[in-house]
Amino acid sequence: MTLYMEAGFLLRKLGGCGFMVKVARSSDYKTKYSDIFDLPMLQEVVDRLAENLGMALLVTDVEGVPVTRMSNLCRFCTLINRSEEGRRRCADARVKDTGLVVKTMQDELCMCYAGLVHIVVPIELHELPLAVLIGGNIILEMPEKEGIYKLADELGIDPGELWAAVGEIPVWERNELYERVRLFSTVATVVSRLFYERYQLQQMVTLNRRITSSLNVEAVCSRTVYAAGEMIRAKHCILRLFDEEKQELIVKALYGLTEELTAGEVVLSLPGTVQELVLRTGEPFVAKETASGGITRNGFLDDEGIHALLIVPLSVRDKVIGTLETYFITPRDITGWDASIILTIARQAAAAIENARNFENQRSYYLAALQAMVAASEAKDLYTRGHSLRVAQYADTMVRLMGRPEEEAEEIYIAGLLHDIGKIGIREEILLKPSRLTPEERREVETHPLVGAKILEPANFPPGVILAVRHHHENIGGDGYPDRLEKDQICLGARILRVADAFDAMTSNRPYRRSMPAKRAVSELQRCAGTQFDEEVVRVFLKAMEKEKCRVLKSGEEGPLLDVLMNALSVISSLRIIEPQMGRKKIV
Repeated sequence: MTLYMEAGFLLRKLGGCGFMVKVARSSDYKTKYSDIFDLPMLQEVVDRLAENLGMALLVTDVEGVPVTRMSNLCRFCTLINRSEEGRRRCADARVKDTGLVVKTMQDELCMCYAGLVHIVVPIELHELPLAVLIGGNIILEMPEKEGIYKLADELGIDPGELWAAVGEIPVWERNELYERVRLFSTVATVVSRLFYERYQLQQMVTLNRRITSSLNVEAVCSRTVYAAGEMIRAKHCILRLFDEEKQELIVKALYGLTEELTAGEVVLSLPGTVQELVLRTGEPFVAKETASGGITRNGFLDDEGIHALLIVPLSVRDKVIGTLETYFITPRDITGWDASIILTIARQAAAAIENARNFENQRSYYLAALQAMVAASEAKDLYTRGHSLRVAQYADTMVRLMGRPEEEAEEIYIAGLLHDIGKIGIREEILLKPSRLTPEERREVETHPLVGAKILEPANFPPGVILAVRHHHENIGGDGYPDRLEKDQICLGARILRVADAFDAMTSNRPYRRSMPAKRAVSELQRCAGTQFDEEVVRVFLKAMEKEKCRVLKSGEEGPLLDVLMNALSVISSLRIIEPQMGRKKIV
């Protein structure tokens, strides 16, 4: 299924320098039994093992707290556990024995206070304690009757009944006991492997869904190295993408490395490197153990002393587009299972990166088309020319005076620039009509917010931008359009644009009337506050006017049309891509 290539002479060539885009933080995460074990399934496994082995079995966490119920408990131990003092002593002994095993990470034979032998074995994961398996119901020789009677008296148990129960406990030879310890160790390994691999498969589904749901290359790369690092507990992970023109590998995401270690530009020149071998053959490379002193020379890993690694290709349709690299600072036996997990993550990541690249290309084409549409819209309507930028500037002044977050301010500014883009679909004779519109013509004009929102949606603009464009003609009183929303049903961006749009419309020349003075326009805003406009937004606008943070902008002040469009496109292009979310309601 995979090809493991042992090429020791290449190990010294692992390094390079590459340019880091995203550092994925390792979570300082310690795996807990609750992450790995399906408790009902674990209980069933323990019950069956206890029955087949003829022993009492219990799994505890690393603190000695039971994870499962005690299975196949003998009558002697059952009697003792009916006593509160007996339960306390058993718990104390369990905590002590567990602590010893967790500390030494060795199988232990322990004697409980009642004289029974316990086999205590660590259940480990990547050489770290995950839980503890305890087996009991064993004695090596019959205890003295006097001692059992004394114990019964201390615990408040009927001595005769407790002594009778002793006779039911199996007596083992030491050789049989030691053989059972080896068996227990194997059982612990199998349990750990069984549940951990099941857990990994479950996690793979979740992590792969996160990787493939993104349409942003940076996000895909960051999520990929995080998934790889967490899934096989690698110390460091690196994702590099191949630059065909420069014949170099560019670092796109890192895991387990601090920003201090990754500062500066890092690019990997290919000749003579293991990465070149992986790119050329399309096969994984694994080094299970390496000479001391580290095996890599790629700057930020030198000081860590890498002792094992796994590098797999990122491939799309038989074309290798990069590498996914996992590094370990202790000797690690990298298994075929480890390799299959990383190869699966790499395949999902490569497909997601290709999809994200295609989407970003399509988005660039769409934004260019959007630029042309804005230009066409402004060219056919002299009133529209400069209006959008003035509305955006008024809105930007208000939102910043309100102290809103930078991201929200940017979204509202963009919405101001694009709020009338839906007018591209309205007939020119209606837009330029010098007389009052007919009801039919007004209905056509009132479609432009909805058309504008539909134009913007395919480019995955933030929901705040699309909603502000769609609702910038909604009135606080609920008699606006297109959705007749009211009060807080209208997003803040739309309420701000409503005031900015109305003020600029009143203070600008229209085909059927001249502009009105700013003072009269302000009076109209005040008169309609609470019915047409948001009262708080109107107060902020007036405050901005008083402080001269906002002044009436006249046509032509916004600059040449080309500069306006370039400014708009620049801001639009800098917006982060909004990734589609499962179940997100589409704007229709």
